[in-house]
Amino acid sequence: MNTDKPEVSDAEEAEAIDEKALIEQAPFKEDGMDTVIAVAQKMEAYSKAMDTILNAIVKRSYAGDWVCHSRETDPEDKKKANIGAAAAERIATFLGIQERTWTAGTKEWSDDHKHYTYSYEADFGFKNRWVHAIGRAGTRDKFFGFAKGQWKPLEEVQEDHIRTAAFRACRKEGVRLLLGLRSIPIRKLTELGYDASKINYAGFEDKGRLLSDEEKKKTEGEAGTHIKNILPMRMEMTKGKSKTTGKDWQRWDVFDKEGVKYALFAGDESRRVKKLQDCVEQKTSVTIRFVIQKGSYGEAYQITTVEGVEEK
Repeated sequence: MNTDKPEVSDAEEAEAIDEKALIEQAPFKEDGMDTVIAVAQKMEAYSKAMDTILNAIVKRSYAGDWVCHSRETDPEDKKKANIGAAAAERIATFLGIQERTWTAGTKEWSDDHKHYTYSYEADFGFKNRWVHAIGRAGTRDKFFGFAKGQWKPLEEVQEDHIRTAAFRACRKEGVRLLLGLRSIPIRKLTELGYDASKINYAGFEDKGRLLSDEEKKKTEGEAGTHIKNILPMRMEMTKGKSKTTGKDWQRWDVFDKEGVKYALFAGDESRRVKKLQDCVEQKTSVTIRFVIQKGSYGEAYQITTVEGVEEK
């Protein structure tokens, strides 16, 4: 007859120990309760103080000071904003934020030696609290290295601008960390009185593939228009307000099978929109007429007619 005791697993033993500890746990001593109450009171006071600071910052914010890395069409509860570099510098001066131990990083090249990055590090203090922050910028940042639908040659990127951007990014990160100015819900900003229309949206917009010169020649039509049969794969809608006229606008970005993006300015009830939506759903091709527009943003293709349908 086997008199050995059954094995107890590590998990069972740990569970038994936890239960025993819980049962035999001594109640809080009076001084321990006083400590908990004091901590709770400090947390409440700290929370109110931070709300006061955030309120003051929002009231002193200018148009474009807050940046949201979502699309304007995303659900409201998913939109969060971060304070920008220029605003962070003003806040640092306004609140007397201290800086020390600035360190410039070396120029770091990518493995293929086609791109580089600069970095800065520093410590930032507000009253008795200090944080360490790192800021980086490089030639793969679209703001510096991307223009007119393509990446710039390395010799056309201004290195001094990248170094300065890394320095400012470090200060911005330090202010954000100290004051909790990262990922603030846009709804919270509006509650504090900030005009949501002044927020800059820097969503990860899909620029689409540009048409080659040969493709443009093949699609040339009358009066500067181009005609092409496309297979639309998806559509994305964006709304906004014109900064010059103040009028509302709605744009549909249409992506074809070849990765080219076309823009169509039209409302939900547009026959052109409905036709394109049907094509996306049924995976059928359609003939469009479009014009090529060029500006500081690069090159864009604006749809005028869909299967001969043109609306005003």
